[in-house]
Amino acid sequence: MIQLFDFHKRKKSQSHLPSISKMMYYIVIVGSGGTGGYAIQRITKIMSAFSKVNSYLLIADPDAVEEKNCAPRLY
Repeated sequence: MIQLFDFHKRKKSQSHLPSISKMMYYIVIVGSGGTGGYAIQRITKIMSAFSKVNSYLLIADPDAVEEKNCAPRLY
């Protein structure tokens, strides 16, 4: 099981907030077709630009590839 919210269980006091590079960021995208695929491209570029920030990207898409969703074959 993924524990996404362990960071929020820590004591939240203003004087003990970690710097942005020590915080953990989780991005969850449900659906990777159409708009989700476009968002994944952009988010991964942003994540690579901020490589010192600890971040994780979870992509979930339960769909299966079907022949009707593929580009038609040209003979």
